[in-house]
Amino acid sequence: MTLHQYNAQAMYSQNDTISFMMALFEEDHAFIRWEACRIDAGGLEKERRKAQVKFRERSSISHFLQGRNKVKAVDIVNRIFHHRSSYPTYHHQDERSKSYSLTEDPTSLSFARVAISSWIAQISAARAHRNITTLLKDDPDHPEDAPARLPSNSVTWQDINSWSPERVIKTYQRRTPFLYGFFKYLSLPRKGGEPVERKNRPFDIRILASLNPLIIGHNKLVNGYLSLPFAMHQFSIQAHINEKRLTSVMGLSSHDTTARRSLISMTEADQDLMRQSTAEETSKGEVRKCYVLDNLQRQDDLYEGGLLRVKKMKCGTTGTEINIEDGDPNSFRLSDHLQ
Repeated sequence: MTLHQYNAQAMYSQNDTISFMMALFEEDHAFIRWEACRIDAGGLEKERRKAQVKFRERSSISHFLQGRNKVKAVDIVNRIFHHRSSYPTYHHQDERSKSYSLTEDPTSLSFARVAISSWIAQISAARAHRNITTLLKDDPDHPEDAPARLPSNSVTWQDINSWSPERVIKTYQRRTPFLYGFFKYLSLPRKGGEPVERKNRPFDIRILASLNPLIIGHNKLVNGYLSLPFAMHQFSIQAHINEKRLTSVMGLSSHDTTARRSLISMTEADQDLMRQSTAEETSKGEVRKCYVLDNLQRQDDLYEGGLLRVKKMKCGTTGTEINIEDGDPNSFRLSDHLQ
C-alpha cells in the first residue's frame, strides 16, 4: 500500500465518506475510479521515495562533514595519505618530486599522497597570502592594533613612542592567526615533538623580523609595524649609511630619507603646538613651561666613499622644554618679569 492510498483510506473513515457514496455516488462512481487509477499511475509514490532517499543522503553527508559520525573526514584523509599504495613507487620518480608542489594541478597527479600534499600546500599558501594582504590595511574597529601605515607628513611622536614589539605581535595574532601560528611553528625548534623556546632570542622578535620584509614586499608604504620606528632608531644611534641601506633593502627599515622627512614633520608640528600653547599662556599671564637653551659642539666621523674617515666639528643649538606642573597659577606672574 502506498502512502497516498493509506491517506485516502484514513480520510474515508474519518469523514464518513460511505454515507456520501450511498446517497450521491451512482453517477460519479466511474469517474472516481478513473481518477484514482490516474493518480496511482502518476508516479507520486515513486517521487516521494526518491525525495526520501535524497533527504537521507543529504542528512548523512551533513552529519559526516559536520563531525557528527563516529568516523571523521580527517580520519579517512589520513588513512589515504599514509596508505603505502598512495606513495609513488620507484618507477614514478618524476611524480615523487611533485609532492607539496605549489604549481602542479592536484587533479593532474596520479598518486593520492602526492595529490593531497600538493593540494594542502596550495591551500596553505593561498591562506598565508590573504593574511599578508589583510595586514596591508588598518582595522578601524580595533584602534588598539599597531598602525599599518605611518605617513611621513602626518606621523606624530605619540605614534613612534607607542610602538612596541608586543603590540605588533598582538596585532598579528589577532588579525592573522594562521600566519602567526605558522611562523611560530617554524621559529621554534622541537625536541621529541615538543617546541623548545630560546631565552636569548624570543620567537616573537623573530616572527616580527621575518614577516615585516614580506609585508614591505607587497606594499612599501606599510611602515608602521617595524620599518619606520627602526629607521628612526638607526638615525638616533647614528648608524652608518651602509647599514641603513642594507636594512632598507632587506625590508627591515624605511629609507633614511623617509626617516628624516618624518622627523622634520614631527618637529615642525611640535614647534607649532609649542608656540600656540605659549601664546595662550602668555595671554593669561601664566607660566606653564620653561626652556633651557645651550650650544652644542661635537666631533663626528664622516665617511667618504665608505672607506675613508675624517673628523669634522658640528655646531648647533639644543633646546629642552620643561613643563611646570602641580603649581599654583598665581605663584609666578609673567607680568612682573616683563619690561
